[in-house]
Amino acid sequence: MIKNIKIKQYLLFSFLSILLFFATILFLIKGQFVLASGKLVHFPEKGFSYFLEILYHNLVNYMQYLFFPVAPLLIFKDDLVLSFLISQSIADFGIIQTVRHLLPHGLIELPNILLYQFLSLKFFYQWWMQKKKILFITKYFRDNQKFYLFSLFLLFIAALIEGCEWRS
Repeated sequence: MIKNIKIKQYLLFSFLSILLFFATILFLIKGQFVLASGKLVHFPEKGFSYFLEILYHNLVNYMQYLFFPVAPLLIFKDDLVLSFLISQSIADFGIIQTVRHLLPHGLIELPNILLYQFLSLKFFYQWWMQKKKILFITKYFRDNQKFYLFSLFLLFIAALIEGCEWRS
């Protein structure tokens, strides 16, 4: 039996993920694992080609999560890398400038990343409990296709905003 995605489960997962994410950033900064260098973080030229580059990178990341058995490892890797990059940006440019470059696309991208991480983790857990694993895979995707398509749409919108936004 496939259990549909529940908003309370997603919100709990998101809350715990964000809490862990911020704890990791704080640990990296306070533990001096990142040092102000000005070399690791740069802000590229915005435009259509950058949008395509962002879209490609985000699509590859999204597609990796469709291979659900590795979801826990992907979540760990992605959250650690993202925490490090944001920590490095804070060390190099300060929190205000870092937040300025994460907005507004980050308001779409972060909840979306959490959505497809949650979908993949839930998929992995439910798949693990099934006896008819192959039939379960097709049923799970069919039952949750609206969430996957919505996530894909958000991925496109976030990449468009990140790639083409103008800064004054």
